[in-house]
Amino acid sequence: EEYNVNYKYVLFLTTDPHHDHNLGLAMSKQLCQRITCWVTLGFDVVMRHVGSVADALKEVHKFPQRSIHHVILAGHGSCTDLRLGEDLLAVRQRQTRDFLRELRRKTTLNASVTLYSCSAGQKRRCGMRNLFTEVSMAMSGRRVLAATRALVHPMFEPESEDWPEDRPLCLTSDRAVFRTGGEDAYVVSQSGQPQCEEFDEEDIKENIGEVCLAGCWQTCSAAQADWRRKFPSSAVKLDKDPELVEDRRNDCFLRRAR
Repeated sequence: EEYNVNYKYVLFLTTDPHHDHNLGLAMSKQLCQRITCWVTLGFDVVMRHVGSVADALKEVHKFPQRSIHHVILAGHGSCTDLRLGEDLLAVRQRQTRDFLRELRRKTTLNASVTLYSCSAGQKRRCGMRNLFTEVSMAMSGRRVLAATRALVHPMFEPESEDWPEDRPLCLTSDRAVFRTGGEDAYVVSQSGQPQCEEFDEEDIKENIGEVCLAGCWQTCSAAQADWRRKFPSSAVKLDKDPELVEDRRNDCFLRRAR
């Protein structure tokens, strides 16, 4: 690890300039404004050009666990892949799964992940998995945003007109969506349902009454037993809430922490 555990990070991972054929991912006025906005909010922004998925993974390795609050993955792509240098972050590929697994470990439970790539959220035939779904499933609990068509800079707009009074009037990706001509051009999985196995003692205390996902086919009592083994002093009880709807596809049961 090369970065300070006490800092809050925003990570931009962008394909190297040699694979940006139309300079659509180059530094721009809009991107500078977004970076400045993150800094205004107290984040340290790390921006790296990468030549491969392996290089991107090396960059993620450098961060302490749970230190990354927001991630932007930028590269030319399609509904099935996003180019990072000479490689593709592609659906159903082992290197994609390995990368996302490590990224999840390094991000906070309520982090945001933006796929800044054309059509990453576009539907495929017969309900086949697109890149947005691949990332959403791997990044449980995090907000994941993707475009459903080709991207241009003016499409980056606030998700809501409501703006927190204690927040500067500048736009960051955790509060943004993609729109064009007044029409939505995005899909999003909102934050709020992380996996129970990710929780540490502090997470348990801070999420009383909130939702976490147990492992596939795991019962509430089994998930609770896992917590008790790791944290003997914990007295939290896990109960199933049959009225809750899982926020993304992963065929796992919902559990509510109480």
